[in-house]
Amino acid sequence: MAELVPYYTPGIVLVLQTILFFSIARADLPGTWELIVQDAGIASMHTAVTRFNTVILLDRTNIGPSRKALDRHRCRRDPKDAALKHDCYAHSVLFDLGTNQIRPLMIQTDTWCSSGQFLSDGSLLQTGGDKDGFKKIRKFEPCDPNETCDWVELQDTELITGRWYATNQILPDGSVIIVGGRGTNTVEYYPPRQNGAVPFQFLADVEDKQMDNLYPYIHLLPDDDGGNLFVFANSRAVKYDHRINTVVKEYPPLEGGPRNYPSGGSSAMLAIQGDFTTAEILICGGAQSGAFTARAIDAPAHGTCGRIVATAVDPVWVTEEMPFGRIMGDMVNLPTGEILIINGAQAGSQGFEMGSDPCLYPLLYRPDQPIGLRFMTLNPGTVPRMYHSTANLLPDGRILLAGSNPHYFYKFNAEFPTELRIEAFSPEYLSPDRANLRPEIREIPQIVRYGEVFDVFVTVPLPVVEIIQMNWGSAPFATHSFSQGQRLVKLTVAPSVPDGVGRYRIQCTAPPNGAVSPPGYYMAFAVNQGVPSIARWIRIEHQIPPEVPGEKISKKAAKKEAAKLEKLRRRQEQEKLRSRQEQEEATRKTASKSLEEDDEFSTGIWREAVEGKRWTEVSNLVEEIAGSEVLIRGRVHTYRVQPSIVFVILRQSGFTVQCVAKQSEETNFSVNMIKYLEKLSCESMVDVIGVVVLPKDPVKGTTQQVEIQVRKLYCVNKSLTRLPFSVEDAARSEVDIKKYLETGRRAGRVNQDTRLNHRVIDLRTPANQAIVALKSKLVNFFSENLLSKDFVNIFTPKLLAGSSEGGSAVFRLEYQGQPACLAQSPQLHKQMAICGDLRRVFEIGPVFRAEKSFSHRHLCEFVGLDVEMEIDKHYSEIMDLVDELFVSIFTSLNSKCKKELEAIGKQYPFQPLMFLEKTLRLTFEEGVQMLKEAGVEIDPLGDLNTESERKLGQLVLEKYNTEFYILHRFPTAVRPFYTMTCVDNPLYSNSFDVFIRGEEIISGAQRIHTPELLEQRAREHGIDVKTISTYIDSFRYGAPPHGGFGAGLERVVMLFCGLNNIRKTSLFPRDPQRLAP
Repeated sequence: MAELVPYYTPGIVLVLQTILFFSIARADLPGTWELIVQDAGIASMHTAVTRFNTVILLDRTNIGPSRKALDRHRCRRDPKDAALKHDCYAHSVLFDLGTNQIRPLMIQTDTWCSSGQFLSDGSLLQTGGDKDGFKKIRKFEPCDPNETCDWVELQDTELITGRWYATNQILPDGSVIIVGGRGTNTVEYYPPRQNGAVPFQFLADVEDKQMDNLYPYIHLLPDDDGGNLFVFANSRAVKYDHRINTVVKEYPPLEGGPRNYPSGGSSAMLAIQGDFTTAEILICGGAQSGAFTARAIDAPAHGTCGRIVATAVDPVWVTEEMPFGRIMGDMVNLPTGEILIINGAQAGSQGFEMGSDPCLYPLLYRPDQPIGLRFMTLNPGTVPRMYHSTANLLPDGRILLAGSNPHYFYKFNAEFPTELRIEAFSPEYLSPDRANLRPEIREIPQIVRYGEVFDVFVTVPLPVVEIIQMNWGSAPFATHSFSQGQRLVKLTVAPSVPDGVGRYRIQCTAPPNGAVSPPGYYMAFAVNQGVPSIARWIRIEHQIPPEVPGEKISKKAAKKEAAKLEKLRRRQEQEKLRSRQEQEEATRKTASKSLEEDDEFSTGIWREAVEGKRWTEVSNLVEEIAGSEVLIRGRVHTYRVQPSIVFVILRQSGFTVQCVAKQSEETNFSVNMIKYLEKLSCESMVDVIGVVVLPKDPVKGTTQQVEIQVRKLYCVNKSLTRLPFSVEDAARSEVDIKKYLETGRRAGRVNQDTRLNHRVIDLRTPANQAIVALKSKLVNFFSENLLSKDFVNIFTPKLLAGSSEGGSAVFRLEYQGQPACLAQSPQLHKQMAICGDLRRVFEIGPVFRAEKSFSHRHLCEFVGLDVEMEIDKHYSEIMDLVDELFVSIFTSLNSKCKKELEAIGKQYPFQPLMFLEKTLRLTFEEGVQMLKEAGVEIDPLGDLNTESERKLGQLVLEKYNTEFYILHRFPTAVRPFYTMTCVDNPLYSNSFDVFIRGEEIISGAQRIHTPELLEQRAREHGIDVKTISTYIDSFRYGAPPHGGFGAGLERVVMLFCGLNNIRKTSLFPRDPQRLAP
């Protein structure tokens, strides 16, 4: 299976995307959303807009009951239907845009993953499907919303070959070509032709294990008289002359992996204009190669777009970057000539329950802007629309969003439920502040002929200062992230002139032929300064009714033509093979050996080269050692190749330096060595011998302001060329990401699950290096402080016979035939150590919690910082220790870890923690009173919930100017069984919690030290005393008063650094959904 290579990412669930974009105000992004139908009755897999301003929504039939019953007790009977043999539910409906009413339609056979196209007479041709629909042809002849038109299944005509996942395209003569399908690498036509289904070898050539040639992207090109089609499947494209079944041009492959179903990219042809001889194709997004077969639902989608002038003599792909990766996106030609990219997900592939991380942010692609400025991020929606969703342009300029059903049947209680709502998205051109620019078409012909000159009359509220465009768009059949038959044509127009009665006359010229605009109905928009009118439907027809090509071709002529084509195909293959052999021979003569084979740089020779040399840390490469020869090791961060010179940025533990390898007599560098360096890949581990030099100009993008003039270089270990993500993207600042998103620029980002799946790469970022170092130093500060106070570091067992604190959140297991669990706290053994006269103990070690909390602050395994100590007089002695200990730790972190904090803050900006020299202490009752005064009611004998904790933290900060405080005397009912009650009021206990930034980091208390009271309290908590008998027996031999506390290292670091997720501070996090790596 092909390697899965995340591009950048995407995250994986909706809440993560919300967190990422939290800082972008929705109102600041262009576009508005509206819900127009709460329940359409079906989830629309296929959608098409008719000339009667109605919308056909179509699902599959073998899905069981929909939410819309057929009227007049009509039912579909199919004994072979596995879901519903007697089916009285609608699986297609007609939506009236004028009234928002839904009318059920009746479809007879299964339309699952079928294809469609409007014919020149305005009827919708619908072909193929699954099971009983495999070879069926259906028609829907639209009618006035008050009439009762319905689906008609042709009885005397079927497809020659059954088709599932095919693509339809109307041709200049009004016929329709039907291309491909699952296991069907042929084309055929409607109306059917005598030569039947014709083999299309290209589809077979690009077919792979996961069938990435389904729903091929078909665009009718205007460069000829209508015979050429641009056909894209998998990652390759050809120009195909369907009239002679010949590939007349092969385009270069588009890099970035497969783009068609099930890899879920999308495609659109840019507006055809000018002399109508140029066509540009845009293809965006897609899943990683192999994501579908691997069911890799969290594999981030690609964020690349390829754009190519399909009619050029020597066409090449120009690659652009979207702000984020996307699969299952829909591309809609807007009346202005821009492209809207909407719907989809940021991870996974197409298929049932194969996608994740919904992509709620639409993008506007502005083709006339320079590269880098073409994408604009728009106002996000709130409804995830993923697999089996659609997007269609409406006559009023809005975009209709329908469907989304990632499940085999309708499922409404899932993370991404079956979606029956219909929404509309209004681009910025429909905003109220542009209403005075919006034209209104007052008069336009209903029918025009090719090349005809005709007049359109419009009115505009404000005086017209620019040429008003007349652009007309087809009504495509939208399904599976591709709109079949979609195109936009910008007509040739003369400047508008006033007609004397308040209108403007626009002289227009109809397209010259059917290759530019196939015959049929179009939405005609008048566009004034980027603001479109409400469209009027117009029909374009031929001067003379056309004959269907192929009808008069005899069998003998067809056979002769097929033999000629086969001969041509073989000749093309031979020429291609000869060209490849010549290229390989040239490469063999000039290229150097691979990194693995090159003996010149073998391990033995390298050992001799470094013998007796001392290693220098990259961080120590400074101006003072200029002129010195050094030996360094690091990773290839980036590299740049120029003729006879290679620039390599080397990275070591967050420090970077530029190494320059130049072919010259001085450096003794050979051509082979330069070629050797050209084969390096980012993240490869290399050793370098070179001379430290001072560059003439400051080096941008490196921490060290010197250069290494390379004398020798050895690749210790070559990294894979394709990485799951780049360290540069993983290290990008949240501030930079925000700026990129606000300006519509690409913001390479890596979502949380992708980071954690490839943690060894993620750990290489400066922020993660700093977090690991900071944790290490915090542990040292913690240990040194306690050791200076005569505490003893102990190590307690993690296998217990019963739950350590009587809770249920434990990982249970079998231990030599006995029930056991992993310790969720060292609590019991800490106390036993005190009973063993160790007096003051602490432990730093793993603890385990089987909680189901999948939150920003919970882990199933974390590092506990636990303390237990004898009490001389009062449990406040424990709080005194907490006060002094953590104020000391925070002070040390601020003074001794400035570099680490700076590195963390650079990627994750935060404000330094505010704390007092003497830590604030509040009783639980005082905290409740503060909340009550702020309007928050809390049970005085209950516990604080998360929101109450945060609110109290806010109140404490406002009143006491601190984010670190202690809350004590908690109600007895909410503390563990071994907690000592208060002498003055047994409803409260000698216990406390400690908070940072409104979140709890420490829980502590005085323990019960008499066995009788322990047994009583254990039974009250439902604990079998036998399972903790060893623990209770420890107190039968005399136990001193004692108490202690526990903190989670990861949570302390998270809150001290103002991070939003505890997984950022865990080396290899374990949460309810993660057990690897």
